[in-house]
Amino acid sequence: MGDYRHQFLEIAHVAYEAERAYSATIGEHHMREWDVAPAWVHDEWHDRVADAVSHSATPGLLHAQWRTRMEAVGWGRGEVFAPDRLINPALCDYSELHVSEQLKWELLQSVARALACSMLPSFIDMPASMLLSVVDQSAAIDANGTLSQAAQDGAQPQQAEAEDKGKRRKGRKE
Repeated sequence: MGDYRHQFLEIAHVAYEAERAYSATIGEHHMREWDVAPAWVHDEWHDRVADAVSHSATPGLLHAQWRTRMEAVGWGRGEVFAPDRLINPALCDYSELHVSEQLKWELLQSVARALACSMLPSFIDMPASMLLSVVDQSAAIDANGTLSQAAQDGAQPQQAEAEDKGKRRKGRKE
């Protein structure tokens, strides 16, 4: 299994900078350059990319997954963005977001999928069950780019099971 965390972080970097550029065009200048953003931002954007390349992802689902992660670490909704107080007005239902905020999630999904198709073509063609396994594993890759043995062991039965289910659906037996 390859080192997908590295590729996800490369994709996250581009997606982040795309959102930063878009945000600047609508008068928002709170996003710092990727290279000076804190490590938690890189981790969060890795997770956003992992979510975005999932076959079942929609902009609304991406927003809901992000909201869940943010609320789990103590962020809450407020009138203005205040990272020092863990306040973000976007912590609401997707349908309540201004269209400019909804476009950020569409931009993320478009950029992440386009780059994943380019950088990881076989990755995008994977069955959804295998894709989820790889996405889960990308978080289990250590700083040296090595997939932990536990993650490797856990992925093999899932991949075999996914392949078996796919064959059964198509009516083939092997």
